[in-house]
Amino acid sequence: MIRVLTLMFLLGAVGLAQASPEGIPTFPDQASHLEDYTVPGSETMQASFRLRSRYPDSAIISHYDSGLAEGWSACKAANHGWQSYVDTSGSSPKLVHQHIRYWVNFEQSKMMTVIVRHYSKAQAVKCAPDNEIQHGVLVVSRSPKLDDEIALLKLTCDVDRSRLAAIPRVAACTGN
Repeated sequence: MIRVLTLMFLLGAVGLAQASPEGIPTFPDQASHLEDYTVPGSETMQASFRLRSRYPDSAIISHYDSGLAEGWSACKAANHGWQSYVDTSGSSPKLVHQHIRYWVNFEQSKMMTVIVRHYSKAQAVKCAPDNEIQHGVLVVSRSPKLDDEIALLKLTCDVDRSRLAAIPRVAACTGN
């Protein structure tokens, strides 16, 4: 119940009265470490959380993809699927496996972005992370220039969701 109330509060902060009418699912039941990064008065809601899910599957992406109401269309990015890179911005380098998915609601001029990451020790580039903890970021924004955002991100929207599910999700890599 607290997850429903938390998301309804977050969505209310960006002018989204309730979760259900907007067609955006609440956080996954098993989500932990819920954090709200919404700026008061902003038309963008941002939250983060963690969920256990084995790579290359993503319970986070599956949760949002299957739970969206009518009016939301899946989008495909040019680099669809898992990507990996080494993040050297902190005190110790981390290997990041990342998957980003987008959905839009043209009628409401909204975009939803879900970013999923696994963090591993960057001792060597690996094809799979060394843990099952997915870090999720959910961003829902209202934009009067939604078409411009779609063009900037080079997205193809109104994509059949079953076609996205059929695309291999494992990042191409040469490591073990």
